[in-house]
Amino acid sequence: MSDKDLATWQNWNQGLDPFDLNSLSEAELNKRDVIGKLISGKLFRVEFRRNFHRCAFRNAQLSDLDWKRVDYKDSVFFDVDVTDSAIGGGSTVSCTFSRCRFVRCSFEDAAVHDCAYDGCEFIECSFSDSMIRNSQLIRCRFDNCATSNKLFDGCRLYENEFRSTWLDFRVILDNFGLDSRQLPISGVREDRAYPSSTLWSVDKMLASTQLETLSPFETIKLQFYLAGGELVGSDLVDKAFQPEAWILLVRAPVNLMRLLQDFSEFIFYLYQADRLQALFVLKLTILSEAIWRGFRDHPAQLQVGQAAAGTYLQCLQRLSDLETVTSDRVKGLAPERLIYRTFDEASDLAIDDLVKDFRSSLPNATIEVRPRNSPVDIVLSNLPLGSAIFLVTLFFCTRTRVELSKLKRRVAHSGQEETQIVSISLGGAQEGSLRSALSVQATLPGTTIFRLDVDYSSALVEKIKKIVKTIV
Repeated sequence: MSDKDLATWQNWNQGLDPFDLNSLSEAELNKRDVIGKLISGKLFRVEFRRNFHRCAFRNAQLSDLDWKRVDYKDSVFFDVDVTDSAIGGGSTVSCTFSRCRFVRCSFEDAAVHDCAYDGCEFIECSFSDSMIRNSQLIRCRFDNCATSNKLFDGCRLYENEFRSTWLDFRVILDNFGLDSRQLPISGVREDRAYPSSTLWSVDKMLASTQLETLSPFETIKLQFYLAGGELVGSDLVDKAFQPEAWILLVRAPVNLMRLLQDFSEFIFYLYQADRLQALFVLKLTILSEAIWRGFRDHPAQLQVGQAAAGTYLQCLQRLSDLETVTSDRVKGLAPERLIYRTFDEASDLAIDDLVKDFRSSLPNATIEVRPRNSPVDIVLSNLPLGSAIFLVTLFFCTRTRVELSKLKRRVAHSGQEETQIVSISLGGAQEGSLRSALSVQATLPGTTIFRLDVDYSSALVEKIKKIVKTIV
C-alpha cells in the first residue's frame, strides 16, 4: 500500500456529504438509517430511533438527545461534545472517538466492541449494565461516573484516569495496561458488589490462596497494576511468555489470536513509550515464533499463524538496535574475559547473589569479585565466545528503546562498521521454570539477518539491571 493509498484510507470521511438532522421532521428522520454522512454543528432535543453506519461526527455539539437503542458502526467521532443525553441501549462497533467530551450522559445497557478512544472525557455519566469489549482507551478521563460492573473486558487501557469512578476487581485481571496510577486501589470494589460499595482489599487477597488460582496472564496483569505500571522480571512473569501456558489456557483458535494481538500490543506500547526493557521484546519474539511455526501448516487455523508471523516480524524490527550495540561491544572484548562494573550503591549482598547466579549459569567460567572501594568489578574469565555474547546480551537486555537507540547512534558516530551475530548458541538460566529461548532468523527489507539463541530468565536480567552499571 502506497502512502497515498494509506492517506486515502485514513481520511475516508473527509469527503462525506453533510447531513443536517435539524432540517428533518421526526417522521422523516426515523424512516431509514443514516449511511455515509457528515454530521456537524449543533443538535438540540433530537429524538432518533435508527442507526448510523460509516458516518463522521465532526466538531458537533449535541445536547438533550434521546437516542436510546441507536447503533453505530464503522463511524468516527472527532471533537464532539455531548451533554444531558440518553445514548445507551444500543451497540457501538468498530468506531473511533478522538477528543470527545460526554457530560451527564446515560450509556446504560450499552454494548461497545472493537472501538478506539483517544483523549476523551466522561463526566458524571452512567454506565450501569454496560460493557466495553476488545477496545483501546488512551488518555481518557472518567470523572464521577456510575458503573455496576467491571465495565471493560479484553481491552487495552493506557494512561487513563478514573476519578470517583468505581470498577469491579475483575477489571484488573481481564484487561491489559491498567495500573494503580490510572485506577487507584480505593476505586476498586469487590466483584459483583454493586450496588453496595464494598472495596477490594489487596492485603486480603495477597494473604489468601486466591493468587494460586490465577493464570500467568492474570498474574502479570495484577503485578503490573500493583507496581504502578511497571513490568518487573520474575519467574511468574516468565511463565506468561512460555508457549505451554498459552496452550493450556486458550482452546479456541480465535481467542488465541486475539490474546496474542492484545498481549503483543501491550508489550509494544510499553516498549515504544520507553517503559519496558528490551528483554520482554526478546521473550515475545520466541513466543510468537513458536505459535507461528505451530500453526503455519494448519489451514484451518491460518489466521492464528498469520497473527503470530506479524507479531514476530514486528519484534525483529525492534531488535535491530539491540543487535547493533551487542555486536559492537562483543568486538571490543578482551579474549575470554568480560568485566561487569557495578553501581556505586550496589550492596555486597546483592553482588554476592548475582555472582551465585553466574556460577550456576556458567559453571566452567572463572569468576572473581574485585573490590575497588566503590564501585566493584565482577571479572568473568575463561569464557568461550558464546558465553561472552550471552553476558553482553543480558546486560543490554536491561536497556529500554531510547537507551538502545542512543547507544546505537554512538556506534554509528564511532565510524566502525556494524557486524552481524549469526547462528550463535548460548547458555543461560539454570532452572527450567525460568528458562526461555530466543531463536530469531529472518530477512527483511533494509535489515540484516539476525540469529541469536539465548537462554535467560527475566529474574536474572532484573538483578543485572539493578546492580551492573556498565561493561568495562
